Amino acid sequence: MVVVACNTATANALPVLRKELSPLPVLGVVEPGAEEAVRVSKNGRIMVIATEATIKSGVYTQAIQARLPQAQISSKACTLFVSLAEEGLMEGDLVEACAHYYLDAIFQKNYELRPDTMILGCTHFPLLKKSLENVVGEDVVVVDPAMTVASHVQAYLGERKLLRSSVRSPSYQFLTTDNVERFARTGTLFLGKTLNTEEIELIDL
Repeated sequence: MVVVACNTATANALPVLRKELSPLPVLGVVEPGAEEAVRVSKNGRIMVIATEATIKSGVYTQAIQARLPQAQISSKACTLFVSLAEEGLMEGDLVEACAHYYLDAIFQKNYELRPDTMILGCTHFPLLKKSLENVVGEDVVVVDPAMTVASHVQAYLGERKLLRSSVRSPSYQFLTTDNVERFARTGTLFLGKTLNTEEIELIDL
């Protein structure tokens, strides 16, 4: 099974990947993220923050409206969040100042269309989740699509009797098309385990 664990790649390449890799199942992050947001939202007002490419594609709007046609969807490209995450800046005044810059207008306490749910539509953004929650308020449910994708993968494999029964330790292979040192640094933050540059292969496209 292939999981396209990038919102921008899901938005732009998922149909092509499914066609090229068929019959191998290919799952993206957008549909599970939209499904969870619709499930938890009480007022149908949902905010999507992501990269500019993902926002411009409109995939989250389409996925949410397919499930909740009356949903009121706001979206914002928060490009600086990617740089903050890659620099390991996850909490503190700088991160929260950046969040205020992007989000204050839509999450004003007296704003009648204030969302009650926010989707983290970029795989970098969950690293900033605590700071983002501080800014938008505890009454806003912050949805991390990665968590929902994991549940979907488990359910999909379980329904097809493909879940691993062995307790053998998994093996990993890391490939990157960008700077190996940065990949190791950022990957360590994401995975919670130290990545060494020796175990990462640089792919030249």
